[in-house]
Amino acid sequence: RSSRVGGFDLDCGAEAFSTIDPSGVALLEELGISSLMEVPRPNAPVILTDRGKLPIPRGVVGIPADLREVYSSGAISDRSYSDALISDSKPLPKNWQSLGIRTLVSKRLGQDLFDHIVAPILISVYGPHSINCSFDEIMPAFANEIRAEGSLVKAAAKLRANSGSAA
Repeated sequence: RSSRVGGFDLDCGAEAFSTIDPSGVALLEELGISSLMEVPRPNAPVILTDRGKLPIPRGVVGIPADLREVYSSGAISDRSYSDALISDSKPLPKNWQSLGIRTLVSKRLGQDLFDHIVAPILISVYGPHSINCSFDEIMPAFANEIRAEGSLVKAAAKLRANSGSAA
C-alpha cells in the first residue's frame, strides 16, 4: 500500500536492497531504523542448467569470490578451472572497460563459467542485453573494484568481504 508523507505518495511495503554497497544499511542506521531490517535466512540458491542444479557461488552476479567454490560444484572442468586461475591473474587488457561483460568474463574466467553461472544470473537481474554491456555501465562499484584489484575474482571477493553478506 502507499501512504502520503510530506505531500508525496510513498510505498509502505517491504523493500529489498543489496548489501554489496553498504550505503543502504548505513542509511537505515542514520535514520535510526536499522533494527527494523530483516536479514533473510541463508539458503543455497541454485541455477538449473543442462548439467543439473548448480549452486550460485558467493560473489557478484555469478562471478565467484573464490574459484575453488565453482570448481568443486562441478560447474567448470579441471581445464576451465586452471585456465581461469591463470587468466584472471594476468594484467587486465588496456581496453577492458569497453569490453562487454560476456567478452571480459569469458576471456578471464572461461566460457563455461560465463554460460552456466554468470549469464543466467546477469540476464535474470539486468535483462538479456546486459551481457553485452560493460561493468561500468551496469555495475560501476564492481568496475571500480576490478580496476583496483586487477582481477574479477579478487574484486568479487573484496565486495563480498565489505558487504557482510553471505550471498
